[in-house]
Amino acid sequence: DDVIVVTASKVRRDSFASVSPLSVVSEEAMAREENLADFKLYRVPRPVTVSSKGMKQIAFLSREAIRTRWLYEARCEPDDEFYPGDEEDLEETTIRLFTENTVDFGLGASLPMGKVNAFENTTLGPQLVAELELRDYPVGQEVELPLGDSAKVFALCGYEGETEPDDNGARWTKMRMVISNANEAPIRVRINFGFPGEWEVRPGRTEDAVVKNGDLVVEAEVPGNGTYDRKWRVRRPPIYFADD
Repeated sequence: DDVIVVTASKVRRDSFASVSPLSVVSEEAMAREENLADFKLYRVPRPVTVSSKGMKQIAFLSREAIRTRWLYEARCEPDDEFYPGDEEDLEETTIRLFTENTVDFGLGASLPMGKVNAFENTTLGPQLVAELELRDYPVGQEVELPLGDSAKVFALCGYEGETEPDDNGARWTKMRMVISNANEAPIRVRINFGFPGEWEVRPGRTEDAVVKNGDLVVEAEVPGNGTYDRKWRVRRPPIYFADD
């Protein structure tokens, strides 16, 4: 499982190259969360001193097990043509670390803005995967953190045929979606079409097009060491032509 550590300052990468286990802060030494109207306050349990022009880190959350999963994301531009042979030249996808800020997922506390260090367990111990900026996440909200490009999952989409989607107006245009997965396990890939007012999508029978975080997306499952190769349909929505 991945370990998420929230810190208040930048941590050098070589500090995490050691195979030593991560230190755990005792309950007595951690700050306590308090509410003041819409504000979140953190009370330090004992007096502390901070030197001139210095900084001190105070832990407020320590979890031994947080449920997470990898989520891959691919950007789709349906007005690009999918030529014969393009399935051999797919593009990199982005890896995202997904969890929920709930007790069931091992969190359940207001997460303030700060640094996040994501680790992956290996035969040599926990290894640093990424150093990220964390925005505020209230309790109950989904948390997604970008971890960089994938070296095992690739994707490409585009329309097929002689007519571009814009030339077809409100009529549906065939498009092709290809995703390759070199991981041994099945994966979930989110295909992002951008602003919902740009496109309408009819994916396969097992997928749905939904709006998430302001974008029109479709999530597809790809088998381990396998390929997802499907024909979808796209068109411009009526709102796209409203100003014409």
